[in-house]
Amino acid sequence: MTRRRKYLNYLLNPLELLRTQKVLHVNPTVAPQRNEPEITKIYVYDYNLTEAAERSLPKVQDCFPYLQSGKIT
Repeated sequence: MTRRRKYLNYLLNPLELLRTQKVLHVNPTVAPQRNEPEITKIYVYDYNLTEAAERSLPKVQDCFPYLQSGKIT
């Protein structure tokens, strides 16, 4: 009996169908495309108990010295 009600509800209430289509708008058979950003921003927060510093770095390679800095980064 409940299956009939659900079926009739879908037939009689087209707004439910529209809401379902909004939820299922992604096509799982198509591979997603990733767009690369124009500018990559890297921020480093380097701190310990006495000081804190925020730095903006242009390249990933500039982050490597912070691995051995002895502070929390």
